[in-house]
Amino acid sequence: PKLALYGLKPSIDGMQDYKQIIDGLSGKTNKQSLLIMEHGSMQKRQIRSLLRINKFTNFQEIKDFAGLPRLVKVRL
Repeated sequence: PKLALYGLKPSIDGMQDYKQIIDGLSGKTNKQSLLIMEHGSMQKRQIRSLLRINKFTNFQEIKDFAGLPRLVKVRL
């Protein structure tokens, strides 16, 4: 469905929902928290940059069967 692909308010770069999720995590997680997000293969750099800006450094890239970066797993 379009909602799953574009979110509630589509943004030009497709990053608005990711920004909102990552920005909203700060100070609201415990040490056992884990975030797994699926993203487009072309959004890898932007996602990693958002994580680093928000002081999340413990993350792992997960590739799909075609070898493209598709998921990011973050220990919070």
